[in-house]
Amino acid sequence: MRLFEFHETNGLFACVNFSDDTVAALTEYQKANNVQNPLEDDFHSTVVYHTKPLPKFQALGDIDWQGKFTGLDIFNHDEDGGNCLVIKFSCPELEQRWKDCCDMGAEWDYDEFRPHITLSYDAGEVDLDSFPPFEGPINMVKEVSSPLDSDYEEDHK
Repeated sequence: MRLFEFHETNGLFACVNFSDDTVAALTEYQKANNVQNPLEDDFHSTVVYHTKPLPKFQALGDIDWQGKFTGLDIFNHDEDGGNCLVIKFSCPELEQRWKDCCDMGAEWDYDEFRPHITLSYDAGEVDLDSFPPFEGPINMVKEVSSPLDSDYEEDHK
């Protein structure tokens, strides 16, 4: 099945991936700050998580965008109240890309788009004030997409 056929039959996940330097800095930050249950190999920032077809969408491929650290936060990850530890950042190009995707018909489950990088989906009890600012680079190098994985959805309800 060709990629455009996936978009006609399934939902869509799209994200930006980070440079090797950014991944190395994130990994070092997790270690230096004893992040519990650290994410190990899937650093990304979600642009689209849409459960319906989005036929106009095309991943951009290679990009060269830089983000700026704005803080840390805890997002509620699941119904059990899991603490998802994230680095928040700003990036005008990423924010514009999200708006462009919304103009294509993508819907968002939240009040606003909050660019972030997940450090742990289960960070336990976290005192955000005990963490220093992330001083590494936040360099986005590629936008990729794939159909939503219905098995993943069923396993994570």
